[in-house]
Amino acid sequence: AHSSGGYFIELASEDGARSWSLHWSYSKQGFTAGHTQEAEIAALYDSLRNVGIPIASLLEFRLDRDVTVEVLEDNVAAIVATDKCYCLI
Repeated sequence: AHSSGGYFIELASEDGARSWSLHWSYSKQGFTAGHTQEAEIAALYDSLRNVGIPIASLLEFRLDRDVTVEVLEDNVAAIVATDKCYCLI
């Protein structure tokens, strides 16, 4: 069975006092992952490549300042893999 995944993108003020929902998505992945870590990393890659980075680039252009992208992940194995650069994102 194909894995499913989702993500939520939010714009927050620099001080964190205010935030706005920008985008969310939930869908089945186009492949069968060998393990949960693989599915999580694939969802992370997809969300950053297709939505997160384009939104950040647009905001940087419109706001004329750097925008920080913060990624929150709930799978410990995926966190370890991305922190140690075991995968290309």
